[in-house]
Amino acid sequence: MIAYNTQWLDALAIQRQSRNWYRKGLLSSIQLQEIQQKFESHFYTPNLFIRIGLGIFCWILVSSIFGLLGVTLIENFRNETCTGIVCVFFSVGLFATLEFVIKEKKFYQAGIDDALLYMAVILAIVGISLLFAPLFEKYEALYFLAALPLLLVAAVRYTDTVGTAFSFACSTAIIFYLFKESTVAARFIPFACMVFTAGTYYLVRTQKQNEVLRFWANCLTVLEACCLILFYISGNYFVVEGLGEQLFPGFSIPFSFIFWVFTAVVPFAYIYFGLEKKDRLLLRIGLLLLAISVITFKYYFSLGHYEVTLTIGGGILLAVAYFAINYLKKKPGRYTYTEDRSEEEISLEQTEAILIAQTAGSPTAPDKGFDFGGGKFGGGGAGGNY
Repeated sequence: MIAYNTQWLDALAIQRQSRNWYRKGLLSSIQLQEIQQKFESHFYTPNLFIRIGLGIFCWILVSSIFGLLGVTLIENFRNETCTGIVCVFFSVGLFATLEFVIKEKKFYQAGIDDALLYMAVILAIVGISLLFAPLFEKYEALYFLAALPLLLVAAVRYTDTVGTAFSFACSTAIIFYLFKESTVAARFIPFACMVFTAGTYYLVRTQKQNEVLRFWANCLTVLEACCLILFYISGNYFVVEGLGEQLFPGFSIPFSFIFWVFTAVVPFAYIYFGLEKKDRLLLRIGLLLLAISVITFKYYFSLGHYEVTLTIGGGILLAVAYFAINYLKKKPGRYTYTEDRSEEEISLEQTEAILIAQTAGSPTAPDKGFDFGGGKFGGGGAGGNY
């Protein structure tokens, strides 16, 4: 299923975690060296700047080749069907090249594999859309239904977080357009999105610690963040009103106070549960959405001069800070200002591997040519001659 060598992926995670433990003083330099040697990864993964440079270079190179092919077939490119076939054909070639550089060149997050993946997916989606344009124009949801499997391939086979985010967005768009087809169902789009995001979030939370899914830990984190954000957006008063006005001109929100309460309460709920469950993602998103809530209320309710708005906003932030500080004082030991370098999660199997490596290192074999002997009691070198 996954394109990369899973043993090397485990080795990368073990190396990262062992370095974190070394910085915390839990491992000695000798133990760290033994772990790094025992769990080697043969992937080519350059630093961020080289990765970006290689990605840009690959993108320009592939675009040039595709442009040259377009100039060669310029007459046929006027036909959408021919253009779609060329895009799909070129996409298949890019996927084959991607598999080659992963298997043979051992690329992992090297920039080239990222660029090949994104261009292959984009060309495949464009090609399929052009081939089935007459049908897709009648049912807009088909565009997203066609794109979803390709995005899922990027997320599942190549553990790509961007593909994961777009897969979630694509699924949301499918729900939107399916409900949009019916005048009655369209009024329940916000609630359908809430149910979808809540169910997805619950599924992600329950499966996140599954050892089998450890290679997709970053993808699950992205999916979790998308669920939290979309759940709030689905009930934000500004979004609901704008969506209703677009679908039903002159639309007025029934029971609007429910959406006002939702807009105000959800960010505080995120912050509270983020503090209670020691969930950084939930806490950070809650703080971000709190600012969006303030902007939403400011859009509809003018507080007069800017200094009045700033004063009230500052008072709200002080109140939140005061509540958070007093809440944290009641739970000593759970929170600290000390930097936690262990950002990434590590599975139980990987932790066990580290412990085994540092407590049971590989024995060192004696050099060839050195043989014990000369003694009469077990050959331990106890003879009279040297």
